[in-house]
Parts: sequence; C-alpha cells; structure tokens
Amino acid sequence: MLYRPVRWLTRVSWRSLRSLVTRRPFPRFRLYAAAHADQPWLTRTLEGLWSSLYTRHLFAVATPLSDVKVGRPLTPPPGVSLDEAWAPIQNEKVRKLAEEFITEDREASLAGVRDWVSYPDRMRFIVSYFRVYQKVDALYRVPFDKEVAEGLAEEMRKGLVPEAISQMFVDRPGLRPRRLYRYPSETDPDAYEMAHFDFEPFLEAIPLDPPDTSAQSGKPGD
Repeated sequence: MLYRPVRWLTRVSWRSLRSLVTRRPFPRFRLYAAAHADQPWLTRTLEGLWSSLYTRHLFAVATPLSDVKVGRPLTPPPGVSLDEAWAPIQNEKVRKLAEEFITEDREASLAGVRDWVSYPDRMRFIVSYFRVYQKVDALYRVPFDKEVAEGLAEEMRKGLVPEAISQMFVDRPGLRPRRLYRYPSETDPDAYEMAHFDFEPFLEAIPLDPPDTSAQSGKPGD
C-alpha cells in the first residue's frame, strides 16, 4: 500500500488516460500487485524514497491513548515504567519469539522505523510496542463507542454478520454521525476487479476429489 501512490503516478495514471480515450481496459490490478523488484528503475527508486519518507514523517498508528509515530523512537505512555516493561522475559517461547526481532539493546529496539516496508524493521517496532504497552488497560477495551458496540452486539444476537455500521445510523437516528465504512468494491476499482475476478480456470486445474482407486484395488467380483 505504501508503494501505491508511486505506482499510480508512474505506471497507472497515464494508462488510465489512454484507456479513457481508447475505451480499452488495462490490467490495473496486475500493475499494483507486481513485486517491487520487478518494477522499472524509476518506479523502484521513487517507491523506496516515498516509503522511507512516509514512514519517518507521516505514518502513525492510532491507539486509544494517542497516535504513535512509527518513525520516532518508541516512548512509554504515562504510568508505564520502561525498566519494568523491559524486564527479562521469563516465558521461554515468548522470549525466543521476541529475540527473533529485538535484542536487549533497549535503545536500538525502541528506535524509530526507517522504512515500514522492511519486514525486520517493522516487526522490531511491533514487538517492542507490545512489550511496552502490554499492561495498558485502554488497549483491552471495546474499540467502539458504547452505542456502536451495542449496535454490533444486537446484530450478532440476530444472527447477522456485521458488515457496515452505516445501517445502524439509519435505523437509530439518535446515534452521533461519523465517517462511515464503505465497501472497497464500491469505491476502489481494483477491489471491484478482484471481487469479480474469474477463478474458475484456476479451480479447474486443481484436482479437488481424490482419484478413484477402486478399479485398481483388485476386489473380488470386479
């Protein structure tokens, strides 16, 4: 997703204009989904610069306490002692999992992320975040306003799968309006393309039923 603005600028925008004029569709999703290493030099260079710039200066993770800027060193929230949070991990499985991404070098582990696309750098920050915030009560509360949570619970009691909360505001005018979820297939042409993608040719190539071996079993009477 971090590469998407650059892909649009360098590979999709002008094709969209050409498609609009010629009325010929083009594989937009294939351009967006292609690997970074398979992009032309200019696109690769701009993608690397943009993802690093976005990570260090713009990217933030919303939490119930505040927005955490991932490009800045991770600091403990009020009431959390970093010495206690960074105490040696006693559980062997958890310790081994954490050691794959962080070390006992606290400063290095809590440093800001330079490029969110980098898996080791991203996981280092995520593991450090959970280690520091693991006892913050606000992170364990219901992630919606009370009225919205009640509406979702009511839908589930009826046996419905909560899809979009917008209908709740239609049925219950007393709820406070807010920005609502919209299905990606309604707003994103690439999501629409994936929703209508024909998987039949791929499924036909996969044997779903085990081969019939009865004819070779040598049973009496065959």
